[in-house]
Amino acid sequence: ITSFESVTKMVRKFGYEPENIVLSLSETEASDDLATALKLKPLSRLVRLERLRMQGDTALVYCVDTFSSAMINDPVADIDWSVSLLDILERYGHRPVMSTATASAVSLPPDVVRRASLEDFGPAFLIEEIAYDTSGIPVILAQDYHRGSAFQFSFLRK
Repeated sequence: ITSFESVTKMVRKFGYEPENIVLSLSETEASDDLATALKLKPLSRLVRLERLRMQGDTALVYCVDTFSSAMINDPVADIDWSVSLLDILERYGHRPVMSTATASAVSLPPDVVRRASLEDFGPAFLIEEIAYDTSGIPVILAQDYHRGSAFQFSFLRK
């Protein structure tokens, strides 16, 4: 939990072989809050990527990633979003290398439970973070809901 890495890589460290399923992909204008968080001009164009990390029929992590569409030089619909987002952004010269994050115990949003048939997901461990590139520029606002029964995080406290 104290290392910055892609969700796909982290899930693999737990012994899973995840399949990344894209639930939705959209482009939208940044709200004031999102523009502020990502240090963008108001109404900047954003990509919102919603995915599930699956192990067979079991959803392990529900993820929502939001980032500036200006970082992607190709049409959004032409990109394979089932791979690591960090690897995709690296291809365009914007790989994040660190983040600031908060963690909390939550339930999945009710609309997500209904839309993705995740009634059995149970309690989630939510990590919300802003990821930054090597210049300290924020590039992703991520919300990753980890299935509580599938993960245990350990960390050192001094």
